[in-house]
Amino acid sequence: MLKIRDAREEDLPRLGQLVENYKFRREPPRPGELDRLKTVLRESLEQPRTRLLVADDTDRGVMGYLCLHILPFPLLRGREAYVTDLLVDYPERNTGAGTALLDTAVGLARREGCLRLMLNNFREAESYRRGFYARRGWRERTEFANFIRILDGPDRP
Repeated sequence: MLKIRDAREEDLPRLGQLVENYKFRREPPRPGELDRLKTVLRESLEQPRTRLLVADDTDRGVMGYLCLHILPFPLLRGREAYVTDLLVDYPERNTGAGTALLDTAVGLARREGCLRLMLNNFREAESYRRGFYARRGWRERTEFANFIRILDGPDRP
C-alpha cells in the first residue's frame, strides 16, 4: 500500500540513491558532488518552509520523493509553492507514486494559503513528453522565460 509521508533522516540514503540513479546515469558525479547531495538533502529536512515528501510502499519501500518550498511572493500578494524536485525511480514509474506525491503537494500548498504552485520541467524529460503535468491540470507558461545564473564557477550544476 502506497503512503505519502514526510521524509525522515533514515530515508536520506535512499533519496540520495534516487538522485544518483537519475542524475548520474547520464554523467558521472564530479568531485565532492555526492557529499553536497547529502548536505542538501539533510538541509531540506531542516528548513521550516520546505517539505520533503516520500512515496513509501509497504512492499517496495521508498519509490520516489518530492521537495516543496513555500515562498512569500510580494507581486502575488501572497504565497507560491515551488516544487523543486519530483523524482520517482525508473522501475516504479506509472504506479501512481508521482501523482500521489503531486496531489499531496497541491493539498499542502492549499493549506498553507498558496495562490499557485510552480515547477520546472525539462522539455526533453520523459514526464514532459508524456504530458504528465498537463494531464493533471498544470499549465505551461509560454509567456515566461526561465533564467538561471551559475554561481561558484563552471563546475557547478
